[in-house]
Amino acid sequence: MAKQAVTYQSIIQEIDSRQLRPIYMLYGDETYYIDLLSDYFENNVLTEEEEREFSLSVLYGKDITVADIVMSASEFPVFGDYKVTIVKEAQSIEKANWDPLVDYLKNPNPQSVIILCYRKETIDSRLKIIKSIADKGVIFQSQKLRDYQLPDWIINTVGSKGYSIDARSAELLAEFLGSNLGKIVNEIDKLGIIMEKQGTRDITPDLIERNIGISKEYNNFELISAIIKGNTLKVHRIIDYFASNPKASSIAQTTVLLFRFFADLMIYHSSPDKNQYTVMQLVKCNQMRYNELRQAATKFSSGRTLYAIEQIRDLDARFKGFGGGNVSGRDLLRETLFKIMH
Repeated sequence: MAKQAVTYQSIIQEIDSRQLRPIYMLYGDETYYIDLLSDYFENNVLTEEEEREFSLSVLYGKDITVADIVMSASEFPVFGDYKVTIVKEAQSIEKANWDPLVDYLKNPNPQSVIILCYRKETIDSRLKIIKSIADKGVIFQSQKLRDYQLPDWIINTVGSKGYSIDARSAELLAEFLGSNLGKIVNEIDKLGIIMEKQGTRDITPDLIERNIGISKEYNNFELISAIIKGNTLKVHRIIDYFASNPKASSIAQTTVLLFRFFADLMIYHSSPDKNQYTVMQLVKCNQMRYNELRQAATKFSSGRTLYAIEQIRDLDARFKGFGGGNVSGRDLLRETLFKIMH
């Protein structure tokens, strides 16, 4: 494997400083950074249209052999300092066929750089090709973010674009848009265009509600908050809103989020040390979730938390048709939350 920690930023720095390695392998199940780096290589190693026309090769794994990669990489640039060979969908190439590239990397072309875009969650570090790439180049893993990491990632991404967003708004986006980073960035960029027209730089719940369609009052984040506070009326209103607006949240999505919250709360109860750092490490959560758990623990004992988890499991089973009868999803959720809260 690579000899040092490799990050998206460290690769960008190598490109910008023109200190390029002979080969880069970008792999993982989060395609956002793979695509971003691939585009950055294409547009920043070869900065002129003339350079890209004559010194760039974009190949696709399902259509080529490794010999094609080696042939491309062996060529010297016609214009510019480097010959750039980008191989997309490199995971389509059979593992047994990489030997020509292993041989090439023993004495690579000093004016050539290969970028392998390998869209797969794992790689076999025992393979000769992986050892060769680690020795001569860079291996970067693009991992999907955990749910608890998304709000902070959104805050940092928004900040990098010159805007600001509060923690609650970041939670709203994370909940509604999920873990697809490309989709999140697209929505942030759309909001950026709107903010530029309005002369503002703050992403607020009102802005999100008006332009993305996420209700700032009726969402799973507010549902959990209402449960913690014992606000039965608010809980019923949110459930009714979900029933009337299926795109806001499905019963399945709400069930998953409720289960995750009470499972986290059980971990909180089980921790002998309730300080913020310890709990955040155990639960793998951000500060906002920690504050929710601390507040919820005053209302839900460990026994009540376990009971809530059992009721949510029963809700999931009944919603999937095991003993639910003809009861609607809305009524099943209403019944479950009534039991949990009383």
